[in-house]
Formats: sequence, C-alpha cells, structure tokens
Amino acid sequence: MPRVRCARGTATSGAGSVAPVDHETAAEHYRALLAEHLRGDEPPTACADRFAAPVRRASTAGLGEDATAEVLWAAWQPVLTTARTRPGTQPALVALLVALRELGPLPGADRVWGLEVFTDLPCFGAQLRETCDADPTGAVPLAAFAARLTTAGIDFSLHALWALREHLEHPEPPADLSAVLRWAEHSGPVLAGFARTRRTYAEHDRGPDRLGPLARDRGIRGHGFTPERWAFWRIRLAELGTADARRALAFLPRR
Repeated sequence: MPRVRCARGTATSGAGSVAPVDHETAAEHYRALLAEHLRGDEPPTACADRFAAPVRRASTAGLGEDATAEVLWAAWQPVLTTARTRPGTQPALVALLVALRELGPLPGADRVWGLEVFTDLPCFGAQLRETCDADPTGAVPLAAFAARLTTAGIDFSLHALWALREHLEHPEPPADLSAVLRWAEHSGPVLAGFARTRRTYAEHDRGPDRLGPLARDRGIRGHGFTPERWAFWRIRLAELGTADARRALAFLPRR
C-alpha cells in the first residue's frame, strides 16, 4: 500500500501525552504501547482503549479517511512485526485485536476502504499480506498468527485456503509444509467446520486458478472450502508422508 501522508494533528494517549497523527510518530507511540501490553500490566480491554485513542482522534477530527488509514497502518506495523519475530507473544496479540474489534463501530468515524473502524480492523489484512510479501521468511509465523486470529473469530481463512492450495494442489512436492502445519495446528477444527458448511468467498478466489492443477486432475470442483476438497487435502498429506505432512494430517479432522 502506498503510504498516505496525513495532516498533522494530535491524539491523546492513555498516559496523558500527546501523539502527533503522522505515521512515524504514531508508530513509535504504538511500539511503546504494545511493549506495555506484552508486560501484562493491564487487561487487553484497557490496552485496546488506549490503542484506539489516536485512531479516534484522526477519525473524528475531520482529517479524512487517509489520515485514519495512516494511523491504522502505523498501529498494525508493530503488531505484525512482533507476531513475526516473537511468536510466543501471539496469544497476547490476539487478545488485543479481539478487544479492539469488540469496541464496535467508531461513532462518527469515516469508513476506511469501505470498512468499519474498529469492527472490521481496516488495513490490517492488507498489511498482513504486504508484510508476508516483503519478508517471505516471516510467512510461517504470520500464518500461525492468522490461524490463531481465525480461531478467535477474526476470519483469515482465505489465507489458509491460499496456503493449502499452494502447497497441496500442485503435482510437485512442496519444498516446505511449515505454513500448512501452522494452519492445521492452530485452526484445524475451525477450517474443517468451514469445509462442512462449504465456506466460499464472494470477492476472492473465483478466477480460473481457484483450484490447483492436481486438485482439478483429481476431480475436485468449485472453490472455497468444501468436504471434497478437505478430503483431497488429507489424502495429499498422506501421500506426501513427510514428518510435517504427518503432523499436519493429525491436526486436520477427518470431517
């Protein structure tokens, strides 16, 4: 995402200091706040309220959608960096995002990219994708983070679908199944539920490449999560037979 430069404003933090509403200063504000949260000095709800303060300021001060997006982009940066580099913090980060979303729609705020602040966590998904693209070595811990979020009710199952398709639906054996293993470990029963209910995506994954060639050759049809596709993934993991494939298979319910 191109960085949008917002007009400079101010946002009051929980400590009473004033944080300018620009990307770099907001990012520093959020790094400090996140460090406090990870020390466990306050419940996630209290941290979420302080986390939201600069976004509220940008959203209600008449600075426009771009200013709100700028602060959100700065807010998510340390969250994703921490999830990528310190995987052990992921449960605490998930709790924070759940608490943020439970703040509900921000009264009087502009929608950002058509999404509600805070209910839809705008910009987070886009920054997650950008972070994975910029640093492929971080894709595995971020897969675990996305899986934990999905299990907590913040749905990133489309990312799981992409990972499963990339690693299991091509004839060539995948070089690494770590991302699939993380999805299976942290979200296997949830994804199985999506397969049972035939979870599809109205705006994504509907093009000619919605199935990998091996899945098409094996007679799989449609898109999204389906019982037939779920069974195929389990068969494919059994065929691959590596240690990670066996571990992932153990986490994926039969149905």
